Amino acid sequence: MLARHVRQPVKVQWTREEKFRADRVRPPSSHRVRIRADKAGHISDWWQASVSGHFLLTEIMTPKWALGLARMVMADFGATRKAAARPTLHHAAGSNSRTRTCRSSLASGDLWAQRRTRQPSKSQWTGWRRQPASTRSPCAFSNLGPGEERLGTCLKRLRKMMETSPLQPDAARGIACGIYHDHSHVAAAFDVSRSDDGSIRVQRAFCVLDIGLVVNPDRVRAQTEGCLMMAIGQVLMEQAHLSDGLMTARSFPDYETPTHRHVPEMRIELIEHATEPPAGAGEAPLIAAVPALANAVSRLKRENVDRLPVTGRMQARPSGRTANHA
Repeated sequence: MLARHVRQPVKVQWTREEKFRADRVRPPSSHRVRIRADKAGHISDWWQASVSGHFLLTEIMTPKWALGLARMVMADFGATRKAAARPTLHHAAGSNSRTRTCRSSLASGDLWAQRRTRQPSKSQWTGWRRQPASTRSPCAFSNLGPGEERLGTCLKRLRKMMETSPLQPDAARGIACGIYHDHSHVAAAFDVSRSDDGSIRVQRAFCVLDIGLVVNPDRVRAQTEGCLMMAIGQVLMEQAHLSDGLMTARSFPDYETPTHRHVPEMRIELIEHATEPPAGAGEAPLIAAVPALANAVSRLKRENVDRLPVTGRMQARPSGRTANHA
């Protein structure tokens, strides 16, 4: 409108405060998960209910006058599991349930809830309690179902990667994996420790990604690095404080995010398949990175982590550390 009025190009630049106050934030979500295990420690039943804000059914996609009706007759499959967010019961499921979200940044909340509540046992995840002594690797997840062999391969590669980087004294390690939209397979792990002032410091990040044929490995590794940093922000730092329906933050100094000083040592491996079609990378690593880091923090704190972000100040890494690729 301004350009037409003055008959020449016009660039309108929002201030940072205007962007923070007017921009849309990612909808929050709340999850409830119940797990039942048999005498051998294997998962026999699990129940999950999740509720989240709307992601697709917003004024961006639908006129305001139609939003109410649209939300009544259909589910926002981009954010909520079902229209009424009904709990789902799976008997002897035990396998990695698929997420029903359209973005892995939203799927990370769903996977985080599932991976965080799985009871650790001799054949299960490193989870929210200290894992009993066992000769079996936590990467040897026993509930992989048919068609999940590629995810199992990611876990095996992750185990070998971690074997070359032993856990340091007084540190904790968390592991998780997941499948995004049936085509992107991810396994991730984090090493964390506690500094002298009690804050959490991320030492290492591991990630194995299978997305079929990798067209541009350097770009995928760079994207994965970004996802690992996003996981650090989501688990340990980022939080949107609201007042009267608006964010109280006015600029980045008011909204803490990880910076270059917080980059841990990274080891990333891509499993390339010449015969598999290329699948999505993008934000897919988040579905495993977020629960893996939460698992590590939980083991370090020796207590359940049931909401994000984890309270406590984030510790910057020592200067001079660089990211490495496997």
